[in-house]
Amino acid sequence: MTTAAAFQVLPSQTIPDDTPVLGGRRNLIPGAEVPLFGQSGYWPGDCLRRPANRVKSAWRASFPTDPLWNLRTREIAFGMLNSSHKILRDAGLFFRAENWGLSSVRQMCDKMRLIATWAVEQQMPQDLAAWAAEDWQDYLDHHALTSGTSTLANDVLTIRRLLDFAPLLTGGGLVRTRGRGSRLRRWPSGHTPVSCPPRRFRRPSGGRSCGPPGSTSMTWPRRSLNAATSRPPPWRPLPGHGARPIGLGTST
Repeated sequence: MTTAAAFQVLPSQTIPDDTPVLGGRRNLIPGAEVPLFGQSGYWPGDCLRRPANRVKSAWRASFPTDPLWNLRTREIAFGMLNSSHKILRDAGLFFRAENWGLSSVRQMCDKMRLIATWAVEQQMPQDLAAWAAEDWQDYLDHHALTSGTSTLANDVLTIRRLLDFAPLLTGGGLVRTRGRGSRLRRWPSGHTPVSCPPRRFRRPSGGRSCGPPGSTSMTWPRRSLNAATSRPPPWRPLPGHGARPIGLGTST
């Protein structure tokens, strides 16, 4: 089902290798083999019904080749695919049942591979608690050279997974602290990373700045990180759309 890994496979302290990664209330294809957590190369989605616009080779979650990032990504992927599993509840994590699908997990894995490659190249500490907010900003700055705003918003969301699933991660994830100097402050419930104002709001002039009206000094990607660590500011609506601020909706 998967090729042998060409790197050392680290064991998880929270998830046994023989644990199926797909199940629960999902509508699995009868007789199809379900991947196990210990498969470190990729998890195929052969047991799930594949969308018509998705080729078979893309209907899977592929993991980084660095041993530690490989394990972290598999643990997060398991948590997303089994958001109401007893293993998560035992770790103190409680999410809505079947909160994420394979497509969301695949996208997270793709982003995590980019983070892992950058972290290895920059010789970053293996302990995520030793990373400062400036380190994550450096990664976003690096990735912004070849990416658009919507792509960077997904990068910030992937970094958030290291915070959301920290109790599940072997060796720990991002530290949830508050105040200045925090590793990555918790963003408020019901808000997502801000890429740019919604279409019905006026975008301020001044290049690619995505700040509120009158603020043009902060451009991508620093604002994206701030959006993940503080309450998003209200946007000024266009005439005819009301005057009250509108909060951003949740996203999975």
